[in-house]
Amino acid sequence: MTFLIVLMLLVMSHVYWARRIYETLKRLIPSTSRRWAAGLTLAALYLLMLSHGMGIWGESARRST
Repeated sequence: MTFLIVLMLLVMSHVYWARRIYETLKRLIPSTSRRWAAGLTLAALYLLMLSHGMGIWGESARRST
């Protein structure tokens, strides 16, 4: 149960910051297509950093094979 609460807090935090970033992009980049490009670039960078932090390319992944 504790894990579920912590997970929900993390998800809520990510949603909050994603909305803040979207509002900032909306204010700074008036063009919709450029805003989408910037958002997708940030999402790809986030997923790359997340996968790297989870150990996909890290030492633990090399040991498990």
